[in-house]
Amino acid sequence: MNLLSSPSSSTTAFRLLYRGALSLPDSHLLLDGLSFFATAAGSELLDNPLALALESMRGRPSLLFMGQVRLADVYVDDSASVALDIHPQAMISRIFFENTFCLLPMGTLQSDIGVKVALGDTGMCSILYFVNLAGPFVDGPETTSIVIYARARPESPSVIRLCVSRITPPPPPPSVKRLPRPDDPTPRLPPPHFALGKPARVRELKRTASAANVGSKPPAKKAKSMTAVAQVKDAGKGLENIFKVPPVPLHDKGKGKALLGPEDDVFASQEPISDHSLESNKQLIKRCAFQHITAGIPPPVQLAPNTTPFPFRGCPPIPKSHPDHKELLGWVYRGVSYALRNSIKVRQLDSQLVDQLVRAHVQMYVVGA
Repeated sequence: MNLLSSPSSSTTAFRLLYRGALSLPDSHLLLDGLSFFATAAGSELLDNPLALALESMRGRPSLLFMGQVRLADVYVDDSASVALDIHPQAMISRIFFENTFCLLPMGTLQSDIGVKVALGDTGMCSILYFVNLAGPFVDGPETTSIVIYARARPESPSVIRLCVSRITPPPPPPSVKRLPRPDDPTPRLPPPHFALGKPARVRELKRTASAANVGSKPPAKKAKSMTAVAQVKDAGKGLENIFKVPPVPLHDKGKGKALLGPEDDVFASQEPISDHSLESNKQLIKRCAFQHITAGIPPPVQLAPNTTPFPFRGCPPIPKSHPDHKELLGWVYRGVSYALRNSIKVRQLDSQLVDQLVRAHVQMYVVGA
């Protein structure tokens, strides 16, 4: 197969949209000698988004080459009559497109793959790609992507033409009527006069004389309602001798603790220790926390290669002059005291248990920061 390098028909009007090159993201070479042209009339170009996007790229030396894509994986808008022409002396560009579309025979009149090109502000993305910070270029909302693919001519299948189309989002799927659900409200039927086309009936307002003007007795309904109210009051008098409100329990300053008897101790706690022992437990936690924070914790030693690794690592020392030393000491003390809240008031704490808890809290707060 051979590429059609120039328009063959002289009767069709052509308009040059963009002339430049394609820049490869992994090379300093340019695929130059490329010209994008349209075969539509001037009035139709105003309604052609692809032609307007290519014309807006005028003045830029090159467009960004995105790679090869399968046409079956993208949605292509081929309504625009835009084609690509390669200059006869642009040997690198000609060889590239011949190796892309002419090495394997096409099963149909159109190739299965295409070359994706990005139109838009791609300068910063290209720089990030070269320094390997952002990876491949990612299409943004302000970037128009086009695809260049080959299409064989029906009269001469050995010559192909390079066509250009715009990649657009796929159309939304057709709406499917939802089946009714059990919790859907029951549809209400319209009033009968809507179906018959008759106007709705309006209740007529009648003027009646008031009792004050006539001097007669009040209506019977009002008298009947007053009688019902009197009956309810009489019934309430009889209930006062039957139902009595229970007395409200007395409240103590202990917030309800005085109302509980000795049998109501649901926690079955032991006898509390003296104030001196409680203070010694607190001082033990403070000394251990201050020692591990100031001196630091060395990393644990792995005894065997197949054993489970330790969940925490060592942490550096934090001197007393550090701005976070006081806050860290307070958090470690409160965390260990809360962990030993059931034992700190009833017995003397074990120094080894306190040391393990303090080390765990220090490693968790310092290493996890």
